[in-house]
Order: sequence, then C-alpha cells, then structure tokens
Amino acid sequence: MNNTELTDDLVFLMYSVRPGIDIPAYEKWLTEIDCPFFNSIDTIHYYANWKVIDGFYNLPFAMFDFMSFRSVADLNATWSNPTVLDFADNWEKQWGNEPSGANKAANYSVCHWKRVADGPRTGDFVTLTFDQGDGAVPDGATVWALEAATIGQAFAQRLMVRFFEDEAAARALGAELNTGVGTAITSP
Repeated sequence: MNNTELTDDLVFLMYSVRPGIDIPAYEKWLTEIDCPFFNSIDTIHYYANWKVIDGFYNLPFAMFDFMSFRSVADLNATWSNPTVLDFADNWEKQWGNEPSGANKAANYSVCHWKRVADGPRTGDFVTLTFDQGDGAVPDGATVWALEAATIGQAFAQRLMVRFFEDEAAARALGAELNTGVGTAITSP
C-alpha cells in the first residue's frame, strides 16, 4: 500500500466498535462503504482504514483511520459538511459504543496533527508510537505534532508512524519499542 498521500495536515481517528459486532462484516463495510465514501469527499485528500494487531493493550481503541487534507481550510470544511456529519451519525448508530451519539468520545477520538518530519510511507504495516514530544524518534518514522483534539482528549503530543512492507519487521520494532503495530484494512 502506498501511503504517500498522507499530507502535513492529518486527522488520526481512533476507535473500537461496540462489543458483539461481527468484525469481518464491519471490515467488509469499511471496504465497500466507508473508505469509498470518505475518499469521494472533495476536501479529503486521502483516507484509509487500519486495525491494531499488536500492542496498545492499555488504550481503548482497536482500529484507526488516516485522513489527510491539503489545507486546514479543507479540514474545517470537512467537519462542517452536512453529508459527512450525517454519515458519522449513522456510523455511531450502526457500529458505535454509544449509538445515540450523545457522548461522541465514547465512540471515537479524533485529533488533528501537523507533520514535522517525513519518512518513507509504503507498506501495509505500521508501528505507532505516541509520546509527549520528548522521546526518541524511530529511524524512518513520519512524525506529526498535535495541533488539537477535536473529539475526546489527546493523550500524546506527538505521533510517530513507521511503515513496513513486512509484518515480522513491524512486529519486531513494535516489541523493541513497546508500541502498537497495525495493518491496513482498506485504502483507495
């Protein structure tokens, strides 16, 4: 998978679906409905769905999405787009932990990040490292600094993503760094 479309302005969405959801059916829905929908929105430059396959045992999410924008204006336009808001409301009803949508943070965490360092971005596997901005940066990582927590609270000031073609290599670095490992579900 080529993730070179990730831009300076990244929204990183973290979530878990409600207990009892059929995960293969959900992943099929992501592939057939969710990913094509978000990639059809003019103001969204790139959108892809991923899942955690190792690590992050103390964090309340099992899936994450990369959503990138050409500008902050595009990001703001997306979050005020009635079609996007309606789609998100329907996602909450169908898959969310809080189907009423009354507590959005119970369904997902959304943070805006600004890229500060670039690394290679190809591969179907990643290590995800979060810190307060003072830790070592893994070689080859793309690094984003927190701009704002949009929904939920931010638990880090920096997001470091290292992409891998090989699952074993991603898992090895994840174990070495004691961090999360993810794999792509679908992308454009």
